[in-house]
Amino acid sequence: MTKYDLRNYKPTKAELDELDRMRFKLDRHATEELRAIYEEKRKALAANLKRIEDAIECLEPIERQVLRLRYIEGLEWHQVAARVHYSLSDVHRKHSHALVKLQDK
Repeated sequence: MTKYDLRNYKPTKAELDELDRMRFKLDRHATEELRAIYEEKRKALAANLKRIEDAIECLEPIERQVLRLRYIEGLEWHQVAARVHYSLSDVHRKHSHALVKLQDK
């Protein structure tokens, strides 16, 4: 798990949400082949999100919170620091420790 994977959480979630919205249109107007492609893409996106969420879940509570606020909720660093009541440098330190732990996930 890398910072790149974490940064892609929100765009991946948005893409999955969009596919889900399109599902109703597909159900009425798509061929079986198109439905199969859609479902394969949807499963891949959902699996990627689950992989990220599972990796984050293995961290210490403060590390989990920092990563969720930053990458899943999309807050700026100063907002993360304010939310967890830590200094900005402490938040960056927690973030760095979490990334090291996630390298093997």
